[in-house]
Amino acid sequence: MINQAYCWAIELNSSVFESESYFESFLTREEKAIKNDFRLFRDKRNFLLARAGIRFKLSQFTGLPFKDLEIVFNKFGKPKLKNEAIEFNISHAGDIVLISILKGSPIGVDVELNEERIDESLVQFLHKDEIIDLEMVSSAEFSALFYRCWTRKEAVSKALGFGLSLPLDSFRISFLKDEASQVLHFGENINSGEWSIFNLPLLGNYTGAMATPGKCELNFKCQSIDEFFEMI
Repeated sequence: MINQAYCWAIELNSSVFESESYFESFLTREEKAIKNDFRLFRDKRNFLLARAGIRFKLSQFTGLPFKDLEIVFNKFGKPKLKNEAIEFNISHAGDIVLISILKGSPIGVDVELNEERIDESLVQFLHKDEIIDLEMVSSAEFSALFYRCWTRKEAVSKALGFGLSLPLDSFRISFLKDEASQVLHFGENINSGEWSIFNLPLLGNYTGAMATPGKCELNFKCQSIDEFFEMI
């Protein structure tokens, strides 16, 4: 049976803090303290919605009250639900928060706000063959393909539990238009074999990707805050 992955893109707005007490009700005392340490409104808002959102959905998936959900972290900071075979991951950028859940297999997601002018120094962190591929594309295609490459690699790294600690040049993924989504070269820390890698159809100037080792299907929804939390 093929696994079913679930992913939500929550569209945020400035009205979030009109319901701040509701969202904070999902957070632990430690998470509330972390939220309050952020200086920028957007960082504070995105952290709040990401943590509240994942606890809200995990409670639905497990049938447990959100206050009974115990989230632990590996040494690289990847969160995991203790004593449950449900994996999840979150990512946020700009006005988008991504939340993903998959039973029985690791999952990673990444979202990036596409900048008009890419910092070219970032390209050097990619695999040498990915750099060659990018050098061959037209200037009109470069930005979209760079972000497709970057988000897929981040999603793979996060699924493996390494996050930013895994060098992005240690493995190669496909990202050109006519290529199937897959890992093309496995570094020593990358699970060999089949991967499921999906582009996420996000609105606006965003690029997103989801990845998991093995075969799965994706159920993706892009929702407003009210639709996601089924409230207000």
